[in-house]
Amino acid sequence: MLNLRYSAAKLQDVRRGGIIGDVDTSGSIKTPELGAMRKMLDRTAARFGVTPDWIAADTAQGSTGTFVWLTLKRKILPFIETVS
Repeated sequence: MLNLRYSAAKLQDVRRGGIIGDVDTSGSIKTPELGAMRKMLDRTAARFGVTPDWIAADTAQGSTGTFVWLTLKRKILPFIETVS
């Protein structure tokens, strides 16, 4: 069976008029989405020398590993939206 469902994540700078710095696509499941933020932040830092002070994300990126990576390794303050 062919699966044509994809998920797209974007890294957007809301301070500069919503400029999109990077985009990553994956299958429409949660596991690849966890690495999308890391890939986009690394690529944007390498390409443009830009590293955010804070980042807002949804619960798909809200794992313990992501929190540790953002705060301790990258020194980025995470704001994760929760859905109740």
